[in-house]
Amino acid sequence: MERNTGTQSRAKCGAEKKNKNIEARAKKEYLNSYLESKRDLARLEEQLQEIRSNEASPSGKHTDGQPRAHRVTDLSDYHVKLEQMEQQVEEAKLKKIQRLDRVRKDIEGMKDSREKTVLTYRYIRGYPWEKIAETMRYDISWVFRVHERAVHKLAIKSE
Repeated sequence: MERNTGTQSRAKCGAEKKNKNIEARAKKEYLNSYLESKRDLARLEEQLQEIRSNEASPSGKHTDGQPRAHRVTDLSDYHVKLEQMEQQVEEAKLKKIQRLDRVRKDIEGMKDSREKTVLTYRYIRGYPWEKIAETMRYDISWVFRVHERAVHKLAIKSE
């Protein structure tokens, strides 16, 4: 049986710390995806409105509502394409909404209310660290400690 030397022990601790840092970084990216998804959702909604407004005025130039197609199929092809685009945007919106729901549920699934609050303020509401500390009436260094502990404890169950 091999003996565990101090060097091996330090190397093992270093590897464990590195793995924890990688895991924490992945969890933060996951949490950050909430606000990214919210921004994407707003952009997709704008695209959807644009598609729908194009549907009302196919040529983009005429406002009397009368089609100006040379062939009957021109207009129907146009509407089919718009419907396909609308469906793609709706599907993308659904994926973003599902991401929002997953992140929110994972945060809400935490037991410690302070940890839950820090993660909510940071990743759901997008507050800067200073505002979180001010809102919770705690020192900012305490907020960082709670955040680190919360990220470590966060269980990403719903992906």
